Amino acid sequence: MKFQLNLQIHEIKGKLFLGMELVTDGRLSDVIKERFKSGAKFTDSESSALMRGILNAVIYIHNKNIVHRDLKPGNISCLQKFRKYPYSR
Repeated sequence: MKFQLNLQIHEIKGKLFLGMELVTDGRLSDVIKERFKSGAKFTDSESSALMRGILNAVIYIHNKNIVHRDLKPGNISCLQKFRKYPYSR
C-alpha cells in the first residue's frame, strides 16, 4: 500500500508545527458510527486493510521522528471516496 503525505514543518519560537492538507470528508469514527447504525460490519479484509494503512502511516511518521500522541478513530481522516467501501483496494 502506497500513500503520499503532504506535510510542511514550520518552526516558530522554538516549537514545531505540522501543516497537512485539509480533509473535510469525515473521520474514521464517523464511518464506524454509520456502519453501526446501519447494522453493517467491517469485513475481515476491510479491517485488515484499515489496520495496514494506519500502521503504515504510523511507521512512516515514526521514521521521520514524529510521534502521534493521540491516535484514535476521531483523529483519522477518511476521504469521501472511502466512505461507502472505506478500505477496499
